[in-house]
Amino acid sequence: MKFLIIAVVLLGIIIGAGIWEQSVVAGTFKEFNSKVEKIEANIDDNEKALEHTEDLVKWWHKERELIEALCPYDDIKEITLRVAELKGSLIVKDKDMALIQVSILKAICENVPHLLDFQLGHIL
Repeated sequence: MKFLIIAVVLLGIIIGAGIWEQSVVAGTFKEFNSKVEKIEANIDDNEKALEHTEDLVKWWHKERELIEALCPYDDIKEITLRVAELKGSLIVKDKDMALIQVSILKAICENVPHLLDFQLGHIL
């Protein structure tokens, strides 16, 4: 009987942790994507786009630690590098390269949460 209670409690903890992880990852990347979309919307105004990028860099620096614990490191490293490339492109006023980086960041924002979603195909 004690074993059953312990097993049910542990199962509850595992399920709860999984739900929490999904919520954190989805929320973080949703906010990340909205910040990238602000940059994209202001890409013609280089100063404003650079200002939004600086905000993104500061925000990402804070959020990155928890996300690194929950997500594959290569994906997070890629995001950090792409954000730096976006900032560099805006500093040298290379709008075309900045748009490429924005597109890549948006794709990553869609892809990473999908990779970590609970899906039957991931189990099988």
